[in-house]
Amino acid sequence: MHPQETKRTFLLAVELEHVDTLAKLWTDADVRQYLGGVVEPEIGLDRVRSYIGLESHRTVVLKETHEILGVVMLTPRDENMEISYLFFPAYWGMGYAREASARLIQFGFEELGLKRIVAVTQTANERSIRLLNSLDMTLNSSFEEFGAEQSEYVLINLRST
Repeated sequence: MHPQETKRTFLLAVELEHVDTLAKLWTDADVRQYLGGVVEPEIGLDRVRSYIGLESHRTVVLKETHEILGVVMLTPRDENMEISYLFFPAYWGMGYAREASARLIQFGFEELGLKRIVAVTQTANERSIRLLNSLDMTLNSSFEEFGAEQSEYVLINLRST
């Protein structure tokens, strides 16, 4: 799998050497605030191990220092592909999640031939909603799931229509 890049990051295939660091995203209370809370460390490890070899799951690494910032993913959701992201709080508000998500969306449209990409976030997650709006995603629907109101955003690949 070829690395993808943005102005400031590399999006690398998830590898075994990334697992321990990325698994910490699932045990961080701030990261998991709108995602159902923290999970047991072994569950986080298992989730990240399952990403190894998936072309649509990428470790986001800072070009300058090679620090792992987080992970971006495209996963099936109903008949669509859903973009999701987890970043360490130290890197919030710096535009890294937007850069990496935009690059993964580009990959999904151009390389995977996707016609639309969705994103789901808790309606209370204002940071995530700002990010989705900055990616030109539009609110498609709201619904109750996991005991909270969720908002589904969508982005249509205009080149595929």
